[in-house]
Amino acid sequence: MKTIYVLFTSLMLSLQLNAQNTEPPSAEQQAEWRRIAHEEGQKSVASNTVKNFFRNKLIFLVIGGAIALVGGAVAISNKDEKN
Repeated sequence: MKTIYVLFTSLMLSLQLNAQNTEPPSAEQQAEWRRIAHEEGQKSVASNTVKNFFRNKLIFLVIGGAIALVGGAVAISNKDEKN
């Protein structure tokens, strides 16, 4: 059991040292990553806007159709009761 603890501790220490010794990305890399993230964000916003627009129109059409059907059914049933 001690061997497992020693191996685990040495693994954790080596990973920690490797993480501390890594160099941060350069300013050019960070600028490139920001540019790519901005482009992808713009694509996502455009596609989501179009998708949400049509989804909302579909929801309104379904709800409106259901209301029209229920209203028509009520009107027909009231018409039959009067006759």
